[in-house]
Amino acid sequence: MKLLTVLILLAFVDACTAPAAGPVRIDAFDMRAWSGLGVEAPNGNHYYVKFGFQKGDRVVEGNEVFYNVRRVGPHAPDGSYARLDIRVGESPEETVTLEWARLDEHSAVGRLTARTDCDITATTYPTPDSKFFSSVQTDGLIGMRSFTRSSAHARCAFLLEGAKNRWLKTALHPTERVGRPMKAGEQAYFCLSVSSDCEDEVRGQLEDTKALDVAIDARREAYAASRVQVTGAYAGAAEALTNSVHWMIAYKRDTQVRYIPAGRTWQLDTEPKRWTVFEWDSFFNALETSVEDKALTYEILEAVLSAQYPNGNVPNWRGSNPDAGSPDRSQPPVGSYAIWKIYNKFGKDATLLENTYTRLVKWHRWWLTDGGTGYPRRDGNTDGLLEWGSDVGIDFVEAKEPDRLKRAMFESGMDDSPLWEEATFDDKRWVMNLNALDLNCLYALDAWCLSKIAGTLGRTEDAAQFMAEYDALKDRINERMWNEEAGFYFDQRWGGRLSSRKAASSFYPLLAGIPSAARAMRMLEHLKNEQEFWGSYVVPTISRDDPLYEDMQYWRGTIWPPTNYLVCEGLKRYGFEAEASAVARKGFEMFMVPWRQHNHCRENYNSLTGEGGANQYQSWGGLFCLMPLESFADVDHEGDVRFGCGSPAGASTASNLWLGGRRYKVSLGPEKLFVIENDLPVFEIRGTSRVRSYRRDGASLSFTYAAEGKGTLFLYSDKPDDIRLSIDGKEVVRSQRREKDAAIFILPSGSHVLVATYSELET
Repeated sequence: MKLLTVLILLAFVDACTAPAAGPVRIDAFDMRAWSGLGVEAPNGNHYYVKFGFQKGDRVVEGNEVFYNVRRVGPHAPDGSYARLDIRVGESPEETVTLEWARLDEHSAVGRLTARTDCDITATTYPTPDSKFFSSVQTDGLIGMRSFTRSSAHARCAFLLEGAKNRWLKTALHPTERVGRPMKAGEQAYFCLSVSSDCEDEVRGQLEDTKALDVAIDARREAYAASRVQVTGAYAGAAEALTNSVHWMIAYKRDTQVRYIPAGRTWQLDTEPKRWTVFEWDSFFNALETSVEDKALTYEILEAVLSAQYPNGNVPNWRGSNPDAGSPDRSQPPVGSYAIWKIYNKFGKDATLLENTYTRLVKWHRWWLTDGGTGYPRRDGNTDGLLEWGSDVGIDFVEAKEPDRLKRAMFESGMDDSPLWEEATFDDKRWVMNLNALDLNCLYALDAWCLSKIAGTLGRTEDAAQFMAEYDALKDRINERMWNEEAGFYFDQRWGGRLSSRKAASSFYPLLAGIPSAARAMRMLEHLKNEQEFWGSYVVPTISRDDPLYEDMQYWRGTIWPPTNYLVCEGLKRYGFEAEASAVARKGFEMFMVPWRQHNHCRENYNSLTGEGGANQYQSWGGLFCLMPLESFADVDHEGDVRFGCGSPAGASTASNLWLGGRRYKVSLGPEKLFVIENDLPVFEIRGTSRVRSYRRDGASLSFTYAAEGKGTLFLYSDKPDDIRLSIDGKEVVRSQRREKDAAIFILPSGSHVLVATYSELET
């Protein structure tokens, strides 16, 4: 195999500048160059390389790479390994594989493998605000100079194997582009490094391509062994979720944190230091990345909360340009809900709550402070229920948009939903003249979560205040937004008349714990009615019997990841396990069709055909994979660990699931739930069942068990004869049946509290 070796050497030196906090970041940060790699040093130095491809007249580079990705491969959240397959020819099999791996704190190496004859180009370039502004060729190197207080400089060089084949040409500008033909099967190697003495080190690394292969392959295998893995009915769920969302990692340079934009084509801000953060997208993205990585998840949360305006508004979107953003509006307040769940998922790290609480409270209060009208900002008619709106009189780019109703619709997150067809914009109060069920439920949920967070932090007065606010809003929603005849909640027009439109968001009362058990059952009838929401593809944004359902565009009849996820969470809160499991399974199967065919993670889906639509790579699309993953193991709204949620169409197993600092392997099946914790089998239940409020401390194990029929419980231990089990406080006798490593008990049907005690519990 012919080898082509490329050296990309980035040496950043500034002896007079004190070391900056934070690590060196290396990743595909440039949203316009998916097939590239960027270096972001905490002292402000940054530089990028991107690869382009040509086969005949077909050129694939820059933004065109986005539309020619053949496979979105693994991408470790810490950047230790990544792979991307790019189609360079007319045939889908005519590809080039780009791989890179992080070697250490300051360097990465990469490998390009051509699967067809083609030309490959490499372009080194600074971002618009980089310190680099000139280049000089010296001794086979292209050096990028930056003049700082120490006259330090950075070098960027390409060297081919052998002096006669250098990809070099004299250039006196900061961008350098080089290239050459490659044959099918040929490989090229490159290296990026950021340090004061990296030149000799990098040259030495590239002299031994076999060692580079070993390094890249070792990191690929290490990530494959540590990442979440799923087999059986839900095979592909973890891979699709993490591959897609991690390949969207971007960098917010002002706060030196990574984040996930709405997608790789959603960078709206084109000015220097470009970044664009969307509100509720970011919180859902944090839930997605929490599957594998705590550090990235925390950075995403910091990125969105640091975009908060001084008045408390966490905006619909905000960019790096001072004028880029939406200071007039926010988006659905799901931040406290996401942070409360992530806090419990990562083992109750109080630091997360301490770092976010004040900003979450300020945002919560923003909704009902006077924004300049003399009325509460989002309670224009002061009836205690909230409306979507848009502050008027703020000087910003989008303020030129004359349709204020449209901006208020944007705040809802469901831009063109039929729910807003009958609403108008009140110019005096700056809101829609419609009490929005979705906003009121999410705002109530926000108050409930803030009460939980405040109580955890020892802020007892705040906790009581937020819970009182929650209870009062819950009562208002139940009294004024429930239609007893229809058995459903609706938006309410000013004046008191209820709307008749039903939407996926109409199930948000379940998420917020609003309805009684009896009302929840009546709501479930609407969900399972195939004339309204049920069917092969669920849950459509608007009811199937709505006149605008057949528009089947954007939020009018299509199926969206965030609404489906929130509906599923609400079903689980009320114990509607079979329905939650069905929503998760149907969404996953729908998602996997375009993923398996094209590796697309779509923005929304047609509820008639299941076909993916809109953006090809939308970051929250992976929620359709998160739902089945959370069927194995998750935390509930109270923060307790739970296992099982109905069952997939067949048996399925997920491993390397992290909850509360412990690693789990969970097997689900129509008649089985088997949990292994930190490589030790803990329990197995044979029979349809689910486990809630799971706790394992000292020499005891407890959980709540629920099943429609009897089951058999296996408790594993080196000393099974010493295990004692009580059900609802009464000790039960083990089964006559025996196994070497398990004590066996017969479980009654229904819901029961189980407590097992051991002579010594393995850890």
